[in-house]
Amino acid sequence: MTRDAGSFKRGGPRLRQAVALVICEDARSSREYLIDAKAHFRAVAEIEVIHSGHTDPLGIVRTAISRSKKYDTVLCVIDRDTHDQRNFDQAQREAAASGKVQVFTSYPCCEYWLLLHFQYVRAPYQQQGKRSPADCALRHLREQPEMADYAKGSVKGLFDKLLPRLAAACRHAERSMADAEADAEKNPSTPMHQVIASFKRLGKPQPI
Repeated sequence: MTRDAGSFKRGGPRLRQAVALVICEDARSSREYLIDAKAHFRAVAEIEVIHSGHTDPLGIVRTAISRSKKYDTVLCVIDRDTHDQRNFDQAQREAAASGKVQVFTSYPCCEYWLLLHFQYVRAPYQQQGKRSPADCALRHLREQPEMADYAKGSVKGLFDKLLPRLAAACRHAERSMADAEADAEKNPSTPMHQVIASFKRLGKPQPI
């Protein structure tokens, strides 16, 4: 554990760096964005962002639980999209029962969070032919001039590119969650602003 120099001063507060594990479903877009975000908030050495090897919510949560012992908290960042409802619900129950694993679900996908950097949107994303709800959100994101070339797997530097818009995205995401609760409709919504807030906290030494 990393200790703040002040923790060794007589009478000073004892501090330590919290240790977290972040498991993201998407090994490309989400992972690259979160790696850059943790670096920005100076939490690099204490947060591990990995791809769990399981693309279903239950597999991700069970991986998180199995690895949670040595961490203060574990964050699972997933997309709702078209995952099986029973699988998704069971993942939520097991995460809650663990007492340590938190699930952050974007409806329908992480691209909605990226879109909120540019505008607030609450029209649901529905299946359109062979296009999944996530595909439709991705198409909407690409309508933004700055994101016309966006593609999964080629998102290096995306966090830094969007950083000037981060505060607006957090406001929009918070609003999306409030509207989702009021409307009893989570599509679309995202708690990614809460993940960002967690990174901010994890970047600072915490009282023991």
